[in-house]
Amino acid sequence: MAGWQVREDGGPPEGKARNEANEARVGGPLVQAGTVTTMQFFHQQAPPVPESALVVLGGAAAAHGAGPDGDEGGAAGGAGALPPPAPPPAGPAPVWTGGGTLAGRALLNGLSHRPEELEILLPPIRTRHDDVQAMEFSPDGSLLATAGTDGAVRLWDPETGRQRGGALVGHRGWVNAVAFSPCGRWLASGGVDGTVRLWAPGDRTAAVRVLRVGDIAVAELLFSPTGELLAVADLSGAAQLREAATGRLVHALPSTGCLVNSLAFAPDGGVLALAGADGRVRFRSTATGQETRDQLKTPGVRIVETFFTADAELLTVDHRGVMRLWAIGDDAQRSFHLFGDEDGHACCAALSRDGNLCATVDEAGPVQLWNPHTGQRKGEPLRVRDGSVWTVAFSPDASVLAIAGSGETVALKVLRS
Repeated sequence: MAGWQVREDGGPPEGKARNEANEARVGGPLVQAGTVTTMQFFHQQAPPVPESALVVLGGAAAAHGAGPDGDEGGAAGGAGALPPPAPPPAGPAPVWTGGGTLAGRALLNGLSHRPEELEILLPPIRTRHDDVQAMEFSPDGSLLATAGTDGAVRLWDPETGRQRGGALVGHRGWVNAVAFSPCGRWLASGGVDGTVRLWAPGDRTAAVRVLRVGDIAVAELLFSPTGELLAVADLSGAAQLREAATGRLVHALPSTGCLVNSLAFAPDGGVLALAGADGRVRFRSTATGQETRDQLKTPGVRIVETFFTADAELLTVDHRGVMRLWAIGDDAQRSFHLFGDEDGHACCAALSRDGNLCATVDEAGPVQLWNPHTGQRKGEPLRVRDGSVWTVAFSPDASVLAIAGSGETVALKVLRS
């Protein structure tokens, strides 16, 4: 059992000294209000605290285990080292013992009576990619795969921020897409070299299989819900359905004539939706490769992401920041202008596995959470990293949102415990 003890008081001398030390370390108070909050991690056996954990309360920040530039603080008593925490107060103290979610296992939920003022970041991941092009959590949430402009794919433990195994290399040039199979056994990556590589995470650093899908860069990858099929789209708008176990080509789908920005399988795996830069969504049978119905059309916009919901509605997000829920049977739609009355500039989006949270990224960088059923905003925009944001991903339990783009860093924002 692991967790945190949380104590608030008027600030004994030693508590005040610790707070002043934190201010000197990060350039601001741990808690701006008059109370001093003491948080001590406890564990029945070894008591390691996650490195570089960042807690933000009321707009102020303090780092544990890393300096403001992400460097290690050094040994106890060294330059920049945090003083050791005081022993817990005598008598019972509020104790949070964690939970079953990724966020619960990784870090405190802290000050649960003031959740609207609390933001928590897990240790940031320094991926060593020049820029992060794509990322995805494994189905059980134990791994985060990242791909970048350096041609490598890397696997990370999202709880600790540490790399798992060696870099997966073989692509020539940028890697644009990564996708885990539903069972988590396979990881697919697609690059500008026109190949798809299948990896067995944790077993080896050489690709299990290399598929030459064409001479044009791979843009999108997605496994079917059963894991039997792998859908691949290239920059020309052409797409393929392949047998995941063998790599055998099942169907070569005609080109859409424009870039395919997003792929989505229906919940039963029988239909593949291809959303294009021309504002259209096309539907193909996975059994025959033929069109199953008329296209959905949103003239004058570019669809950046599309998802099937659990009840087989189709969710689309276009570049203006308009989210639409389509009832596929009768083409009825509900439209939500995510950025108000004026057009936004959405460049990517993600949908949580349970379908209850949608994250959209504006070109300016902030990430916004939404209720996709109502179009209502969930909290304030998230600004958790510097530079452009190109990709976001929810953990399977929707407790953590990974945010990345220009530069090597992946920020991990705790959404709930």
